[in-house]
Amino acid sequence: MDILKLKAAGIKPVAGPFETAVEVPGSKSYTNRALLAAALSETPVKITGALLSDDTKSMSRCLNKLGIKIDITNDEFIVKGSIKDIKDKDFELNAGLSGITIRFITALCSIVPGKQIITGEEGLNNRPIGDLVEALRSLGADITYLGKEGFPPIKVSSSSLNKSKARISGGTSSQFLSALLLISPLLKTPAEIKIEGKQISAPYVDMTLDVMHKFGVDVKAYDHESYEIKPQKYEADKYHVEGDFSSAAYFFAAAVLNGSKVTVSNLNPDSKQADRQFLNVLGEMNAKIETGDNSITVTGGSIRPIEVNMQKCPDQAMTMAVLAAFAPGKSTIRGIGSLRVKETERIVALENELAKMGISSDSTEESLTIQGGEPSGSLIDSYGDHRIAMSFAVAGTKTPGIEITDPGVVDKTFPGFWDELKKITNLSVVERKFSSILLVGMRGSGKTTVGKTLAKKLGKEFIDMDEYLEEKYGKKIRDIVLEDGWDRFRRLESDICAEVSRKKNRIFSSGGGIVLDSENMKYFADDCLTLLLKAEPRILSMRIRTDKNRPELSTQPTLIGELGEVWRKRKGNYFRYADFVFDTTSDSPNRIANNILDKLGQHTPKICMVIGDPIKHSLSPDIHNLGYRELGIDDEFVYEARRVKPDNVGSFIEQIKNRDIRGVSLTMPHKELVIPFLDSIDPIAEKIGAVNTIVQENGILRGYNTDWIGAVEPLRRITELKEKKAAIIGGGGTAKAFAYGLTRAGCDVTIYNRTVDKARLLAERFGCKYADLQAIEEIKDCDIICNTTSVGMDEDKSPINPSLLQSGQIVYDVVYSPLKTRLLKDAEKSGAKTISGIEMLLEQAFAQFRLFTGKDAPEEIIRKSIIGKLK
Repeated sequence: MDILKLKAAGIKPVAGPFETAVEVPGSKSYTNRALLAAALSETPVKITGALLSDDTKSMSRCLNKLGIKIDITNDEFIVKGSIKDIKDKDFELNAGLSGITIRFITALCSIVPGKQIITGEEGLNNRPIGDLVEALRSLGADITYLGKEGFPPIKVSSSSLNKSKARISGGTSSQFLSALLLISPLLKTPAEIKIEGKQISAPYVDMTLDVMHKFGVDVKAYDHESYEIKPQKYEADKYHVEGDFSSAAYFFAAAVLNGSKVTVSNLNPDSKQADRQFLNVLGEMNAKIETGDNSITVTGGSIRPIEVNMQKCPDQAMTMAVLAAFAPGKSTIRGIGSLRVKETERIVALENELAKMGISSDSTEESLTIQGGEPSGSLIDSYGDHRIAMSFAVAGTKTPGIEITDPGVVDKTFPGFWDELKKITNLSVVERKFSSILLVGMRGSGKTTVGKTLAKKLGKEFIDMDEYLEEKYGKKIRDIVLEDGWDRFRRLESDICAEVSRKKNRIFSSGGGIVLDSENMKYFADDCLTLLLKAEPRILSMRIRTDKNRPELSTQPTLIGELGEVWRKRKGNYFRYADFVFDTTSDSPNRIANNILDKLGQHTPKICMVIGDPIKHSLSPDIHNLGYRELGIDDEFVYEARRVKPDNVGSFIEQIKNRDIRGVSLTMPHKELVIPFLDSIDPIAEKIGAVNTIVQENGILRGYNTDWIGAVEPLRRITELKEKKAAIIGGGGTAKAFAYGLTRAGCDVTIYNRTVDKARLLAERFGCKYADLQAIEEIKDCDIICNTTSVGMDEDKSPINPSLLQSGQIVYDVVYSPLKTRLLKDAEKSGAKTISGIEMLLEQAFAQFRLFTGKDAPEEIIRKSIIGKLK
């Protein structure tokens, strides 16, 4: 039997009022601002008391990638480098899931040398960045979107800003303004930034100004409406990060909820951190607040409902919502529209999880109203969001049966959260086991289509319980209801629940009313995970309006009215029994099934592959699969080789759109044949005229070219390319990648090819020179010689007479088997430096690895293994 497992943090309520001291790490917001300010400083900066978390690692990783060296030890960052260390070359930067990183780095990249592709993992690429991009463009930045307009990934091609006035909306994220403010002192002329609309989360902007001030930068601020910044330098040799109010807030909330006392040290009572204002909210809920020299103590009393605007500290709106669930009466939280564009749609997440605890709530675009009461225990979906996990953990200190999925998600901002929570109450990682899944929800919510898809992916049998009932009793549900009434049908439905629930290892799609009888749900309680599928009544009505087997469920005159009434009656029951909630309004059944598998940690690995004809000797599977194993992501990704004949490329591409294929690497001649079948093509690949990499995002196939990176990076490691004379031998797809990469790097390039017309066309395309292979004697004057032909695969042959090779040259042969071709051996004898084609294969594969996984490959481990294998 295939057992499914689900890990969660199980929290036991506190035994009674407690008194404790808690340690919190340094502020994430201050740490990341200090990291960027230190990078803008011309001298080394030691940052102490810093937070080492996923978000701050993302920031330091991107800065390091740009060439700004940072040493990290425990809670200390030493920023040794500065933006003066950034070279004029191409970069690929991955911000992971860190919103502050991608926004700050985007601004930084618009004023430093080089061209940068900036992206993040899937959740981050769904968060908007358009307002910041438009503001930077108004200052003269050259930024293009590589995918959906207004969202990452993006490409920054400018290295300076020649204008000084910008406007930016204050209504989406304060991080946009903070990013502009931080780079403004480095502009050549005084900068003026004006805010359009009202600035949300204004305290976060004040934190930015505070950091700038401590680095010696003066900003004239006019009531969060406009800012003036003259050109000046960042100057500091050390910076201390104060304790994090965001992290402390969860423990203060636990004290309020349990009538207890919590003291947190390393907190500045006069801090400009936004979440310091959460103390005022707790005070309104009847908490007592005491401040010390460097500490704050919160003592809880009887909790009471409130109305509050949390626009200035929206990150704690979720903690407030959890507290409001316990306050008798109605609480309303306003000013939280920004929560809809965070790591997840946080307001929807709050409504779902509160409903599972038996607490009703209603929302508008920017508010949430909660009817407090006595929450019950539930499996809480963290949605991969650190703040949801920590907020609902507070509920676990009061209510038995709270379990938080994906507990490791707190590492994003507070890696020690669970250890500190253990000072208050007992908790442990629990593992729930089940063999079956029960799908519940309204008719038309997708239970059957999603269930069949899920069953196929998990290799389990699918049972539609309505169809099972009709087959057993030989009548359609409508006929049963019309002839015998609803009571008779509900009894038959209960009999079916009792019968099928004894079947193990199944995916069950239930009738819409199964949740009306608690006995029905008890049958499935021990072995089933229950998933609620829901969609808007408008969507449901469109899906079922032609259903002839639909007995009426109310006296409403319209189908939408009937569905709305039924939903209101059943909503509480649906959520009460649900372990997870999935909205099926817009996603496809395949997408929803994959989302379900992601929640369970059961998602089949994302498949990446190389295609070609022939393909069996490809080293790509060895390269990628070794990287997956070394990073511990081999349960998420698998790489394989697939033979695809040139005539079948089009049909193959159509097939992968409906499969869990994350990425495809291509060999010749597929690199050009594939282009007409893709949804979009990266501008670089379009310029080169060849695609060697395909990435699939939600069924959209986008083509890239990483061969040019493989062409240039090995050369960059040993020489400065600008103004070097380079010769390219060959006129095929690899020659195109070399021509693009070397001309882009500033080389004086000549293409030598046996077919002169082919060389001429390439030269015109990339703005370089060309010559007949008969004129190869001129190659003696070149600094760099690149063979892009396959001549070297025969160990006795070389495309160049040895007499043409000179000491001091760099000779690069794209052939990698053998590692030492005849050309490279001759070059070494002449005193030239050599580069084997294996370096091109590796570098382009490392770039593909980042595109496929969003992570950097363990390059040296892979290089050592692959070269050892070839030897």
